[in-house]
Amino acid sequence: MKRYKNVSGDSGVRGYDPSDSSIDVKFKDKSIYTYNESDIGTKDFQKMQRAAEKGKGLATMISRDPEIRNGYSTRRKGAK
Repeated sequence: MKRYKNVSGDSGVRGYDPSDSSIDVKFKDKSIYTYNESDIGTKDFQKMQRAAEKGKGLATMISRDPEIRNGYSTRRKGAK
């Protein structure tokens, strides 16, 4: 898992793990959400990938866009 740069300094995102068709997002509570391109759509998936690489805007995108926020395929609680 890659460390999220957290440019703003106050993001709830701690890390991410991108692949060709999905992205895992790790939050400060150590939960990991998996978002699949097929579930959220290519446009939103690509926006998430870009925000993750920049280290800015990923948590905001997830919290503000209901299609992304509710579009995760799995959630793992308390992952290390």
